Parts: sequence; structure tokens; C-alpha cells
Amino acid sequence: MNFNSLWIALLLVTLAFASPLFAQNVAINADKELTRSILDKAPPHILQLIDQGKVTLATNDEKLRTVNRLAITLFEFSFKHNLRIRTQSTDISGRNIRVTMNCVDPKFEMKHTVVFPSNFQINEAWGMKILKHEFDHVAITTDPRLGRLLPKALWYQESWVESIPINEPSSDRYLLKKCEERMQTRQTALEQFLQWQYLRLDEVSRDGQDLINERTEFFESLYQPDLLEEKKFPFVSKTITLLKSKKFQETGIHFSRLDTP
Repeated sequence: MNFNSLWIALLLVTLAFASPLFAQNVAINADKELTRSILDKAPPHILQLIDQGKVTLATNDEKLRTVNRLAITLFEFSFKHNLRIRTQSTDISGRNIRVTMNCVDPKFEMKHTVVFPSNFQINEAWGMKILKHEFDHVAITTDPRLGRLLPKALWYQESWVESIPINEPSSDRYLLKKCEERMQTRQTALEQFLQWQYLRLDEVSRDGQDLINERTEFFESLYQPDLLEEKKFPFVSKTITLLKSKKFQETGIHFSRLDTP
């Protein structure tokens, strides 16, 4: 690698990041019979969420026993970045490198899997209650404001000095690995924030047993600047202008507001 060059790489890096619940290595496959039943009988706003959230409907009792839930919603989001990396030596050793990383034009995709017990019946009162609660989770991560927030948070430039270990055989692979680790850290912070939003929903509804008091206010608060600052959302300073804009807060009508509990 020529450390005196300006732009050393123009790379398209694809990183996929999934909720930790996906990492438990329990096979989750679509249940065709369940899917037909829900598509036939679910309220209109849930049918919209199935489409918008790229939702797979599944049954898996083993998974539910593992997490001790009646049902669970798992989200998975993947990103594609155009990654530009510039390096420059900071001393004569050539081991201390100024790295400037530009992550531009990020694109993301959000998918969901809603897992039900094998005895799930949508035409039973308890079944409809579970269904509505799990799709409130889907509504959080298909909120149109999130679709505007994530690209803004992940389009950024970062610069730092990296010291190449003496025994490192490939300095270019080492630096690329460090860049990917920093990108992964940002994605992890986003995932943790969304997981917290899911837990917040579970708390206010007692895992779907209770109706949400001030339902509209709850969903409106999801991506308000005050809440993001309170939870130390890592990209508040970068996104605050967007967050406070009237256009952002009025982006779309949340699907869950269309449903009468």
C-alpha cells in the first residue's frame, strides 16, 4: 500500500447486521398455513405492515420457549455503503497512519419475522390481541421517520490515526478491518436503540396484555429529539436539524394509528 497516496480505495462494502435474537441458531421458516389465515382475516393496517415491513410469518415453539414469550417479533436490517478511504503517513516509520473514511450513499433494508406459537388462532380473542401487539413492534421499525433518519445517521466522514502493528503482514487489510469495525459500531448503536424501543412498547403494554394509554402520543414520541437525547442516541448532534424539522415529524401517517384497539 502506498501510504502517500490520497485516495487508496473506492470500495462497495456490504455489511449485514441482525438483531441478536436472530443469532440463536434456531431455524425459523415461514408457515404457509398461518400466513394464509392472517392474510385472510387480519385488519387492513396489519396487511399494510406485512407489505411495508417485508414480514415473514412463522411458528416456532422452541424459539418462543427460548425467549419465554407467547410470540415475538424479530427485525433484521442490512446496509450497503459506498466506502471511500484515504490514508496518509504521519511519521517516517510509516506505521502511524491518518485514516479518513467517507461513508456515502448508505442504503438499508428492514425485514421482520413474527413468530407465533404452533396453536395460534387469529379468530380467537387472545390471538387477535397477540397479533396486534406484535405488529405494533413492526410499526416501530417501519415508521417512515426511521427511513429518513437512518441514511442521515450513516452518511458521514470520520478521521483518526491508526497504528499498524509491527507484525501485521498486510497493512491494507488491517486498515480496512478497522474501518469496518467502526461502521459496525455505528450499526450496533442503532440496533440497540431500536431494541430499546421494542422493550419500551412491551413495558407500556405489559407485553400486549393491556391497551396502550395515549396510543397516538406513544407512537409520535418514538423519534422525537427529546427522547433520542434522553437515551443518548449516538447521532443526535448529526441529525438534530432533521429531527427538529416539521417535515420530519410529519413524515407519513403511522400505520398503527389507523387501528382502533
